[in-house]
Amino acid sequence: MALSPISDDADWPLEILESAREEFNGTLIVSKAGEPGEFDPITGGTTGGTPPTVVLGPRAARAQNLAMPSEINGGDSWETKRRYRFQCEILPGDPSITKGLIVTFDGGRDPEIEKMTFQVLWATNSSHAALRTIYCATEGARVPA
Repeated sequence: MALSPISDDADWPLEILESAREEFNGTLIVSKAGEPGEFDPITGGTTGGTPPTVVLGPRAARAQNLAMPSEINGGDSWETKRRYRFQCEILPGDPSITKGLIVTFDGGRDPEIEKMTFQVLWATNSSHAALRTIYCATEGARVPA
């Protein structure tokens, strides 16, 4: 979709944000991972542990995969990673979104995206940022039921 001509040089980030909002078709949540607890092999259950802590969200957003998956083949393993970019509005008072946090996404047209977890790689923008862009990677790990 082509953008309209910019009405004022100082307004271009706002105009981009307004256009991008029309493409938000889901919601994201950024969390700090909780502690997993201890697995009991006799009962098959888990004791202890803590749930994830929400850092940001739920927030209207969009998700986009980037390039081809990367493959790493070792002598005894095979790993595939895929990079994604999530975009949402930047709001005053937003916390820092740092490397290692976890992103989940609900919505969109591909139901597989909401089944996966994504790890934050980077989440800073230019000083003229119109949106918060959160770069992530995933190995296709599924959201716990």
